[in-house]
Amino acid sequence: MKQLITFTFFALFTLLFLINCTEVKKKSAVKKPKEANKEKVIPNSTSVLAIEGMVCKMGCGSSIRKALIDVGGVAKCDIDFKEERKVNLLKINYDSTHISEQKMVKLLSTINDGQFKIAIH
Repeated sequence: MKQLITFTFFALFTLLFLINCTEVKKKSAVKKPKEANKEKVIPNSTSVLAIEGMVCKMGCGSSIRKALIDVGGVAKCDIDFKEERKVNLLKINYDSTHISEQKMVKLLSTINDGQFKIAIH
């Protein structure tokens, strides 16, 4: 009787282990969506925008960079942020055949629920 209980326990444990391993394989086999093929942007223009409404360099700066890079046509953006300043500067290197200054201003004015006021410097 003791051998039957041991065998049953071992068989049940093995079965549960195999089922669990199968589930892990299924989950890991799920492919993540590929990132959009982002072409390397060759900038031919530079703009400096005055931006009002930034409260920090990390959070606000990340939102701004992400919005500009995701829209396409922007190679690089640098933010000259100082906490005590009301207006900070955003230097953008971009391809003017893909995006315009006006489109960037409009885009930045809409992110973070309209937190930023933008002007071409």
